[in-house]
Amino acid sequence: QEQSALLFSLAPPAYRSSLAHWQQLFLSRVGDRYFDMGKALLGQGKPKQAASLFEAALSLSRRFAYTYYLSQALAQAGREGDAWKALEGTVALFLENPRCRAEEKELLYDTFMVLGNQYQGRAEQLYTTHRSSAITFMKKAITSFSRGIRINPAEADGLKSRALAFHTLAAFTSHEPYLLKQSLAYCIASLQQLWRLAPQACAELYAGKDLPGLLTSLKAHASLGHLQASGYFAIAQYYAYLDQADEALPWMEKAFAHGFRGLDQVDKISFFASLRRDPRYQELVRRARSPVSQNPRR
Repeated sequence: QEQSALLFSLAPPAYRSSLAHWQQLFLSRVGDRYFDMGKALLGQGKPKQAASLFEAALSLSRRFAYTYYLSQALAQAGREGDAWKALEGTVALFLENPRCRAEEKELLYDTFMVLGNQYQGRAEQLYTTHRSSAITFMKKAITSFSRGIRINPAEADGLKSRALAFHTLAAFTSHEPYLLKQSLAYCIASLQQLWRLAPQACAELYAGKDLPGLLTSLKAHASLGHLQASGYFAIAQYYAYLDQADEALPWMEKAFAHGFRGLDQVDKISFFASLRRDPRYQELVRRARSPVSQNPRR
């Protein structure tokens, strides 16, 4: 063994590099075999045996898919704490090497969404007894959702989850005006992204399909002066989507009064077409574009 080690150390660098490459490739292939057998056992309802095989695969080659399926097997085996750690291990691997195989992107997205929901659930459990810890977990949830969005920016569920998480964080920080307003601003920004990507999903969110009272909450924050110009515009968007001009126009007027100048943005929104034809809206736009009406408030 010592002689082999000596010969290896005296070998040319290119040879050593090639040998290391083939060794890694061999271990990866063996890891894939363990992984495939583990998936088969998981499908047969044998999570404990599957977890052992996923752990064996992971010991040979560090791959996102191995840690993800390990977390699934551990969760099915009733080891929730270990399953959570395995998911966090998936995130750690991603942060070490953000490049991933195309087939693993969906697994990574699911990982970030599941972790985000777990962090948020933990935050809501802690809020009444440990507010600072609850806020910490909510921030972790938001970070996880944001990472998932970067993996798959075209997935509406990620944007919905992040918007709701920011809304929850705003409720958690209601005693700190700066953090409250900041959380609401980020919530509105996520909603704006969702309006562009999936208007119907966003409208359902306002209407209370996923979170009863979101629209009511935004209106309450508006009455207390917590919203920026984009917040008033976000409320107007909902009514414009429903083609309710009488409801949308007062909120558009408030948005303009608070400094909203995103008229180019409005022109690109298809469901604002009928509102743009309304003489009352045209008058609002004319006044907003007037130099006299320029207002620095945001």
